[in-house]
Amino acid sequence: MPQSHATPPSRRPPYWRRNVRLIVLLLAVWASLTVAPALYTRYLAFEFIGWPFPFWLAAYGAPLAYLVIVGGYAWAMNRADAQEAGEGGADGGEAAQAAAAGPVPPAAPASPRAVGRPAGQDR
Repeated sequence: MPQSHATPPSRRPPYWRRNVRLIVLLLAVWASLTVAPALYTRYLAFEFIGWPFPFWLAAYGAPLAYLVIVGGYAWAMNRADAQEAGEGGADGGEAAQAAAAGPVPPAAPASPRAVGRPAGQDR
């Protein structure tokens, strides 16, 4: 039987373990925010500004909660990325330094052929 080349969970870098734990936690929050209002609709059956409260939860509360989840994930991962870059990471921080330097401008064409004209042909 062929052996797997996947890294076992016990040998993964701390960065990825933290990332997976955060994703699992936020998925649990997302699922509870999605399911809980449906389960407790009878208990939330009061009017809020002329509409049933479960309507307000579905129409405004859930999308706002989802945005908070996404924003929290982005904030946490930006913080983890900065911490990983500060420690040097697996590649000595070179990838973080290259990303911070910005995009590399394209090189100038080496010859007129590179821009689509045959060599020696002037316009």
